[in-house]
Order: sequence, then structure tokens, then C-alpha cells
Amino acid sequence: MELEKQKAKQTIKETNIANLPLFAKELSRTRKPIAMEYNGSAVSFLSGMPSTTGLDLMNYLLSKVPRNEDGSINGDKLRKRGIEFTFYEVCQALGIPNQFKDRKRIMEECERLSSIGIKFTKFFYKDSKSDQPTAIQHSVESPYKITIYTDIKDDSRPTFANVLYIHDRIIRNLETDFFRLADLKKSLMIDAPTAKLIWNLLSVHSHCKQWEIKLDKVAEYTGTPNNPKYKAKQTITRANEELKLHKLIKNYEFRESEEGETIIKYIFR
Repeated sequence: MELEKQKAKQTIKETNIANLPLFAKELSRTRKPIAMEYNGSAVSFLSGMPSTTGLDLMNYLLSKVPRNEDGSINGDKLRKRGIEFTFYEVCQALGIPNQFKDRKRIMEECERLSSIGIKFTKFFYKDSKSDQPTAIQHSVESPYKITIYTDIKDDSRPTFANVLYIHDRIIRNLETDFFRLADLKKSLMIDAPTAKLIWNLLSVHSHCKQWEIKLDKVAEYTGTPNNPKYKAKQTITRANEELKLHKLIKNYEFRESEEGETIIKYIFR
């Protein structure tokens, strides 16, 4: 009797995109391509990094994801229709003037968001019982695709809506709460770009009572120079104080690990 064949299995190495440093403190004047590696994930920016304005833009657009009656993400509708928006609408939501230069800035942030490339890894196994992969697939994919419409005339209320399409990997993560949405209202409360970036990182973990991370990782995530280290600590301390002032965190503490590394413990409640 012929043995029943086992179905081959495949697994995906999940990348929590919210944990990646995808935003800079300020919008660079150049569009020079950038490549970096963070926590084992390779990230590229073909048109330069988006800024914290792009972060607020993305948080706003993600706040518009379609939901079911029970409040869960409607992944099917999100995959099919994407998220429609206008630059006029975004300016209103972010509290910035609806002038040509401001809409142009939002459009540039959209272009930079669309130019992000993240390396994803998929492992293939001979069958469902195998522990060692027989092949590994690497791919660089963009988490966001944004279709932009521009009117021939400089109209502050354009005829067509732009559309954000989100990578299916993010949609699956949204459906399973692996990718958590940041609160736009809380983000707009924050003035300092470093504090805004830290809050974006913390929002992934704020459902916990407390969370620890290395100072070096926070410095790298926020683009804060950490040489000499005390300078990074001072900058991050000021940012933490702003988060504490807005009651976005209850407290924070620094400690030294046995390896001599500075650890920050964020206390949420």
C-alpha cells in the first residue's frame, strides 16, 4: 500500500512592523536611498525616511480601517477597498493648515511611505513533522501602497480620493492583534519628535503593566546619537518626562544590567 503523503508546511517569520524605526525626527531635504538593519530585520527607504508627520498621517489612516459590528477589523473589506482619504481631510485631522505647501508635504510623506521596503522570510519544510527547513524564501516588500490623485488645478478640495492599500501581512496581524494601532489623539498631544517616536514604540506594549527595553535600542529607534551615551540618556529622559506629563506613561526607571547595559523600564499603570 502506498504511504499517504504528508502535506508540506511553511511558516513565516513574523516581523512586527510597528517595532521597526520607519520614521525620522525631521523630513530630510534629500531623497537619497537608505538601508538599515534593526533587530534582525532589514529595511530600505528608496525615497528617504518619512518623518513624524508621516507617522501621524499613518496613525490617522489606520484609524479609518473598516470594522465589523463587534469592533473587530474587517479584513476582507480592507483588502478589497483599501482606505480612501484626501489631503484636505488629513490636514484637518492633523490640525495643520490646508495650504498648497502643506498638502505637498503630506503627498511627499505618502510617497516616502510607499517607498519603504522590508525583508520578509518564509521557511519551507518537507512535511508537517520536519524541524529543519528545506528551503528559505527571502523577499523585500512594501508594507504600504498609496495611490495618489492630483488635480490639474490647485484645488484645496480635490475631486478624487487617494487610496492606501495595506500589505496582507499587516492585515493578518491586525486581525490577530499582533499589530496594534496607536492612538492618534495621544500622538498629537506630543510636541517633541523623540517623545512621539518613543510613544509609537510604546503603544505596541502599553497593554502590559510594564515593559523593558535597552537604552541603545530606544536611541537607535528614535535616531538619537548615543555617543557619548549620557547625551542619548538626557534626550530620552526629556522625552520620557513629556510622556509622563501627558499621562501616557505612569513612570519610567533606568537600571544597569549585569552586562553593563542601560535598561529602561516603562511603567504604564
